[in-house]
Amino acid sequence: MKQAFHKLTKRLWVSQHSVVVLLLVHFLIICPTKAQTKVDSLQKVLKTNTTNQEKVNTYNALIKAYLTKKDSSKILYYANKALHLGKQSDYLEGTSDTYFYLGRLYQTNRYHKEAEQHLQKSLQTLKATKSIQRRTQIYFTLGKNHLKQGNYPQAISYFNQALEVYKNQPDDELRSNIYLNMTNALIRRGAYPQALDYGLKSLKIREKTANPRQLKAAYNTLGIVYYYQQNYPKTLEYYEKALKVNLQMGRKYGVALNQVNIGYVYYQLKNYSKALKYFFSALEVMEVLQNKSGLASCHFAIGEVLVAQKKYDEALIRLKKAQKGEAENIDSQAAVNIYLGRIYFEQKQYKKAILYLNKGLGLAKKNHAQERAKIGYQLLAQTYEALGNYRLAYQSHQLFKQMADSLSNEKAIKKFTRLEVAYQFNREKDSLKLAQSKEKALLSANIRQQKTAQQALGLGLGLSVLLIVTLVLFYVSKRRSNRLLTLTNDQLLSLDNFKQQMMGMIVHDLKNPLNSIIGLSEKQDDPHFFNAINHSGKRMQTLIMNILDVQKLEESTLPLRKNNTSLNDLLQDAVQQSQFITQEKKQTITTQIPDSLQVKVDQEIINRVLINLLTNASKFTPQNNPIHIQCEVVNNRFCKIMVKDTGVGIAAEHLEGIFDKFYQVSQKKTGVLRSTGLGLTFCKLAIEAHQGQIGVQSTPGQGATFWFTLPLSKQEQVVSEPTIATIQDNAAPEVLSFTPKELGTLQPIAQQIMEFDIFETSNIVNALKPLNTEDSQNLQLWKKEIEDTLYTHNGVRFRELVNLVLD
Repeated sequence: MKQAFHKLTKRLWVSQHSVVVLLLVHFLIICPTKAQTKVDSLQKVLKTNTTNQEKVNTYNALIKAYLTKKDSSKILYYANKALHLGKQSDYLEGTSDTYFYLGRLYQTNRYHKEAEQHLQKSLQTLKATKSIQRRTQIYFTLGKNHLKQGNYPQAISYFNQALEVYKNQPDDELRSNIYLNMTNALIRRGAYPQALDYGLKSLKIREKTANPRQLKAAYNTLGIVYYYQQNYPKTLEYYEKALKVNLQMGRKYGVALNQVNIGYVYYQLKNYSKALKYFFSALEVMEVLQNKSGLASCHFAIGEVLVAQKKYDEALIRLKKAQKGEAENIDSQAAVNIYLGRIYFEQKQYKKAILYLNKGLGLAKKNHAQERAKIGYQLLAQTYEALGNYRLAYQSHQLFKQMADSLSNEKAIKKFTRLEVAYQFNREKDSLKLAQSKEKALLSANIRQQKTAQQALGLGLGLSVLLIVTLVLFYVSKRRSNRLLTLTNDQLLSLDNFKQQMMGMIVHDLKNPLNSIIGLSEKQDDPHFFNAINHSGKRMQTLIMNILDVQKLEESTLPLRKNNTSLNDLLQDAVQQSQFITQEKKQTITTQIPDSLQVKVDQEIINRVLINLLTNASKFTPQNNPIHIQCEVVNNRFCKIMVKDTGVGIAAEHLEGIFDKFYQVSQKKTGVLRSTGLGLTFCKLAIEAHQGQIGVQSTPGQGATFWFTLPLSKQEQVVSEPTIATIQDNAAPEVLSFTPKELGTLQPIAQQIMEFDIFETSNIVNALKPLNTEDSQNLQLWKKEIEDTLYTHNGVRFRELVNLVLD
């Protein structure tokens, strides 16, 4: 515009009228006045007799005035007139100005594509002129247009071009604005050292002009740079400077924003009391201004601090308010819902936690907020794990790992980009210094240096490409190696954990019968104990044979010695061998078996199948409850044997895997100690080796029925009526009651044996020896009950009998 003004001044001799019009246009363009006064004055100028170029300048001045008023229709109206008249009169500089103002209009209204087109037209039109100021402004505005679109590399490129064009001009507001916008672009690229350099340059210029509005913007931007560098003392220094300026200017909204920023710095420093002080101060300002978005932000910030302080009830109130205030902001709603889910998780309200976490995750995925989604999936996995839903917990944990890996890759790429930006920054800095030295040299030297610079640039680019390719290949190779190492390490940890669990279970199963054998065999001459020792040894033998035979059956290397055997004899023998296990819980076994059924089986293997099923039934059947065995003939070819207990039953999700090797039902749900998980696997393999089938039916709370089929002998064609027998392992327990004299006799002995564990059989038996039971049936019965618990290793009944005397 200044060049246009100088051209116009050459025409002062034309007429006094032209001089007056020219000075008025120049005054209105250069000197700021109130918007409406400016518009009125300019419209008066248009009514005078002026040249085409003067009219173009007046139209552009009107466009600039309406840009301030944000009147798009007026801007487009005058821009159309200016372009038509400028092209008609071949007035390039005026036409360039019109395109420039149109570019600013479209940029303000977020029509970035149209803004780019008009700014490029302005630049192309201006190339025929030498207007440094306008070219700089165009490059600067192009950079801001790309900055708003998130295209940070292109924005940085345009800002550098603007600085290159403006390099010989004095420091002023335009240069300061370029520096500050370059700072913002570099922050988003993660190039914090370079961002800090430009931010400090901008501040240095603005401190000379002492414009409060510009100083405040520089302080805030530098505070952001230091915040990302985690230099919190410096962050506080610049945020507090910005706060002071806003207070002096009386900008309440700006004051509130500064207080929120300062509060978050203290939040990062874990100084929660100061953080709350600033957040509440900001909240008071937002309440006065009735700014819903600002109120929601303050409530959310306060909620974050309260969560960190574990004041969950208070945090819920704040976050609910934030949720209402930011109903249309997807990112804010995602953050609030995930925080609500976290609070309900901490309060063990898991269903509510799942509801809010899923809602927050849906919004986070919609908004591509991976960091929020990662936090949400981690909390969701922990919540499902707390509920015992390990399948969903595992799925959520996998999604969390995917998000974490993705963010880790983004960080690596960001770090690589940071190096690239630093390299380009230094290269461009060196290029500027080189350009300044070239201008002082002779033309011939300038040409030689220019050729050298081009060669150096080509070499630099080649080295840069080589460096980038090398870094990318190294990154890909490193990532592949890390993934393989992680996978191998997880497999090794899983195998080690499985080995530890198996060792613990086997040792546990072998420990109880082994303790009984050791305790009962020490210094005992009474044959009554040998039966218990024998049964304990058989329990160990059964466990070991299960482990060995499962492997043989899987590999089909276990030979079967099949013989025709009476099914009734087979069942009675298994029941007899199981009596030692069932008698400790006073359980009865009832059988309903057809007479004279013959099956061709390996008697030893099927006997162990029955014992395993009866042992399993006894384990899950409550004390004094029955166990039922039934048998029926199917299609005159198979017999179906069913073992039914009256325990807690098996949940539906466990039925499918109950026969799998090492499968364990949750200990908390059954109340029963774990075992190796091989007994039912052995049963399945053994029955299938006899061409039979095996299965289970169960309803939780109503017990379980394990059944299997065996082929009948070929001569067995007639099915007899079943006979029913009841095998009573022990009569119902007698109710013990003692006289005061009997209690006086028993209490010293009970206090003595109370100090021993049940497997310390010898010590307990020695303590019982002085007890004279000849004159009291109650004493005889109590002593016999104590001895029975030692034979069966029934710790619960042992403690009941001792406490009966001591209570």
